Amino acid sequence: MKMKKTKIFIALVLLLGTVLLVISVCKNKKDISNYELQEEHITVEVEGLERAYKIAWVSDLHMISDTEPAEDVAKDQIETIRSRYESMFVTKEGIMSRELWPKIVAYLNENEFDAVILGGDIMDYCSRKNLDAFNAYYEQIKPPVMYIRSDHDYGWWYSGETMKKTDAMKLHAAQICDKDDMASMRLDFEGFTILGINRSCWNMSPKYLKWFKKQYQQAVDAGKKVIIATHVPYESKVDESLQQFSMETRNKIYYWGGEDYMPNEITGEFLDFIYAEDTAVSQILAGHMHASWDGAITNEVSQHIFSPAYEGCIGVISVVPKEKLKK
Repeated sequence: MKMKKTKIFIALVLLLGTVLLVISVCKNKKDISNYELQEEHITVEVEGLERAYKIAWVSDLHMISDTEPAEDVAKDQIETIRSRYESMFVTKEGIMSRELWPKIVAYLNENEFDAVILGGDIMDYCSRKNLDAFNAYYEQIKPPVMYIRSDHDYGWWYSGETMKKTDAMKLHAAQICDKDDMASMRLDFEGFTILGINRSCWNMSPKYLKWFKKQYQQAVDAGKKVIIATHVPYESKVDESLQQFSMETRNKIYYWGGEDYMPNEITGEFLDFIYAEDTAVSQILAGHMHASWDGAITNEVSQHIFSPAYEGCIGVISVVPKEKLKK
């Protein structure tokens, strides 16, 4: 009898948590028709371009859609999800990340971008409901899109025992139109190529390194500069400004080269392409820090880390002819 009462009590607590989350979603939903997204501008110079290009960057939206337990969302995780929804991924005006997504897509379609980079952690975790909410607007984006995933996009940790990392990857491949395929991780322009580093939160696979080396060489052979899009940034070899920034914003070294992101042999070989003196790489675009940083990681390579989209911030990258900028 005592055991039965305990089970009933637990069920009531879980039900209460679900009800509170639903109430929270309804209560916090705002009219954002007049809300203006912030733009974070950077300029990248490339020699020999005939015109300027404008590229959008969106990362770290951490969209949350689940309001109740589901096949892929465990009952005992709903309270954690509710807490993250209410307190972590919200603008200073109180607009939740999920509400921003339609606004962001409309912005991307209205501002004549040559391409869009979704730079990782667009979803806070992987669930069918999150994927559906993402897909409903992702498929409406008009410019060419590169979507590089990171750990949260595949996040399986709220599913209990029903999902593993490989299951989440299969869901992305099956339900998102780019199929999470390496072929979608390249954007080609006159004078430069953007190569996306998918799953940059983990060490690179031999297969991906092989793909990267081929794409890199094709860009070099065509006389193009390479811009790398990654979620997790890279260590600076120039000074300690990035290290200081990381400690101030995340209280740890939160990029490749730090304790959480130690490169193995394969990732080290990839990083050699960036740090080489004769590199074709000129610019790194990154997210992950939930704050903005701009600086050099070598004498040849610059890196910009964008503010998070959950703050209502969109990166605007102007790739311009070097000669025209200096006139």
